[in-house]
Amino acid sequence: MRCRVIAAVVAGAAMCAAGALVAMAPAAGSASRQRVPDPTVNGPVPGQPASLSAVNLDAHGYIEQEFFVEGTARAYEPVGQLTEDGRWTVQTTTTAPYRTRVLVRRPKDPSKFNGVVETEWLNVSGGLDAAPDWGLGNAELLRSADPTRSPLPIYLGDDVALGRTALSPAGRWLLVVTTAKGYDQGRVGKLPVYVTESGYEEAEDERTRVGRNDPAPETLWLVDLEARTREKLACTPLPGIKDDPLASVRAENERARGMARPDTSHAGTDPAKPDTAAAKERSVEVSAIAFNPQGTEALVRLTANDNKDRWLATVDFEKHVLRPEHRLTDSAWVNWE
Repeated sequence: MRCRVIAAVVAGAAMCAAGALVAMAPAAGSASRQRVPDPTVNGPVPGQPASLSAVNLDAHGYIEQEFFVEGTARAYEPVGQLTEDGRWTVQTTTTAPYRTRVLVRRPKDPSKFNGVVETEWLNVSGGLDAAPDWGLGNAELLRSADPTRSPLPIYLGDDVALGRTALSPAGRWLLVVTTAKGYDQGRVGKLPVYVTESGYEEAEDERTRVGRNDPAPETLWLVDLEARTREKLACTPLPGIKDDPLASVRAENERARGMARPDTSHAGTDPAKPDTAAAKERSVEVSAIAFNPQGTEALVRLTANDNKDRWLATVDFEKHVLRPEHRLTDSAWVNWE
């Protein structure tokens, strides 16, 4: 795993005039941008740095080093008035040599550096170099920089209940299945039992009555653990997801009962095949998830809660969508195998 440089701390107590310090930050929006010469960097400086961190960095696989940075700074003055929008034109007035120091906290093994650097100016208001951001936030900085420590949680909402999860082999992608919190599964039926050891009638729980409540609809999430983002994977691309397998049965029953009514809003269409554009998607169960060994592909099996369809789909990690690969459908029942 690769880590970041937790802090490259540039000392504010630079050994130069205050005007030179101002020159180190060119004004935004200047008419012509001038290139600031690269400084000369010397180090690491032997010995123990001043303002050494009180945190045990060695336990986290980090070291702290000190470097000297020197060069020529510039001071600027405005050309014209300083407007409220902050887009000013400035010009160089004077230059001055500067020399300051940088404290670097980095992984002991340079190959573990991931290219991310977090910086903080040292505060000298108290007469010494202090790093308030590091002092107050070092625990979180170490947590985010250390791949062996658990990351902060990703919030999916307070209205969902967590189901199964599947982590990619490389640890970047996490597929999460949720259901609506508090979903009513239906009242459990009670079966009376008259032949008992106690001699009294007793009751046993039985399955939820058929037709009382559908199984809880499941939602599939794609979580990017590197970018710390999450996306719902919609079932819209699945072929037939809006089909009503019982539409013809309902229409036949209505005709048999003499309840069929002409629908002028859908003139010329088959009442047994309603407009799928206005139809709702059927609820599904995410019945299986599998990653390939490289973690570059994920296969998901989804089953319609009415047991009339089963789909195989792959996950498009770039577009955050499902790609349908196969559909098994049966107007009566789709078996498991």
